[in-house]
Formats: sequence, C-alpha cells, structure tokens
Amino acid sequence: MISVVCVYNRKGLLERYLVESLDRQKAQHERILMDNTSGRFKSAAGALNEGGRSANGKYVMFAHQDVSLPSTEWLGQAERLLDGLTDLGIAGVAG
Repeated sequence: MISVVCVYNRKGLLERYLVESLDRQKAQHERILMDNTSGRFKSAAGALNEGGRSANGKYVMFAHQDVSLPSTEWLGQAERLLDGLTDLGIAGVAG
C-alpha cells in the first residue's frame, strides 16, 4: 500500500486534482492530507515530515495539491514497480 502525503493551502485545488484522481484509483492507498490553509505549519517541509511520520503504507508518496494521477491503475502500477526493485532507497517522478 502507498501512503499519499500532501500539504495543501487551497482546498478547492486539492479536491479538483489530487483527491479526484485518488478517488479513481483501484489500488488500496492511504491519504494523509495536511491542512495548511490557516498557516499552521511554518513550511511545507514541516507539514510533509509530520504527515510522513504518520504514514502506514509500505511506500510513502509526497505529492503537491495540484497533481493528478493519469490513470486508475497508477498507484497499483507504481507499487508493483517499486516491489520489483531490489535496492530501493528513494524514488521519484518528475514531469
């Protein structure tokens, strides 16, 4: 299971992109959405670190609020790919 951690400051943007695409995922996942609309956290890094500490998934994915996963199988495919790596430390996606 992948834990998806996101700090957000614009709830509408979060819901339109990340949450909507997570709702379509077929793979089981955990959502850790860190609300920073009131400036509770001094930095995004602090919020992401707190969210990451509470993650229960085998993998932790840190995502921006405006990320949209392109297919319903994205998390499942990512997990299978990561499971196949024998020397995994940190992995990332850009673009």
